[in-house]
Amino acid sequence: MVITPIPWLHLNALIVIILSQPTYLLFTALADEYQAVSHLDTVMVFLYSIYIILYAILSSVLGDIIDEDFSATGNIKASLWHVAG
Repeated sequence: MVITPIPWLHLNALIVIILSQPTYLLFTALADEYQAVSHLDTVMVFLYSIYIILYAILSSVLGDIIDEDFSATGNIKASLWHVAG
């Protein structure tokens, strides 16, 4: 029985990274073949997809840290300060 969806989110992020790599390679091959697709476009697509994946992972991890700190101290401002600075 799965109590939390967090392990599935990490697995999902890993699968998306694995699946996005061939897409990136395909786009770079298209950049060589077609003039309408530049190498900068392919890099931007790849970096944006990695940004989305990292946001999905980090938001759950940082949320757990905030929850633990808030449970220990009872002060949400201090919890956010510890995570965000």
